[in-house]
Formats: sequence, C-alpha cells, structure tokens
Amino acid sequence: MTKQHTPGPWTTQQSSRTEIYIVANSAEVKNKWVATSCNHEFHPTEEENERNKANARLIAAAPEMLEALQGFQKAWAENRPLTSDEAANIRAAIAKATGGAA
Repeated sequence: MTKQHTPGPWTTQQSSRTEIYIVANSAEVKNKWVATSCNHEFHPTEEENERNKANARLIAAAPEMLEALQGFQKAWAENRPLTSDEAANIRAAIAKATGGAA
C-alpha cells in the first residue's frame, strides 16, 4: 500500500451542475482524478451549488494545507517564528481552500 497521497497541486473542474472533479496535475501525474464533490439534490438551489463548490475547493487545497501545517510543525518543534515563506504558504493554502485572497 502506498504511504504518500497523490502529489499536488490539485485543482477543481466543473463537470456538471452538480459534480465537480478534483484533479491532480504535477510533474509526477497529469490530469489524475483524485475525488469528486457532488450535490445529490435533483434540483439543487444556488446555495447548495455554492456549498458544493466550497467543498471542492477545500478538498483541492489539501496538499497545500498539509505542506503548510508541516512547515508550522517544524517551526514549532524548533521553537522559532515562521519564516516568511512558511507564513506565505499558510496564507496561500487558506486562500485556496476558501476561495479568498492570500
């Protein structure tokens, strides 16, 4: 069994009104399907569609969030402040997950 997740970055691709694919594209893998975020309502409301998009963004941000948390953990273990790169990685991962600015 593999011990490593599919390498990031992961992105979202809208496949239909109710399905969004989460796809990995990196040096190791090209256009690899990782997950699907679905809205199973027959006639989803706009609010339900927006929630589905938010779920897909959160899933797609997982590799960056893991990397950011590992940087934070390393700084914590070394009892030092975050470097500017580590702090930027954290802000970028949050922005990707929430659809906001870094």
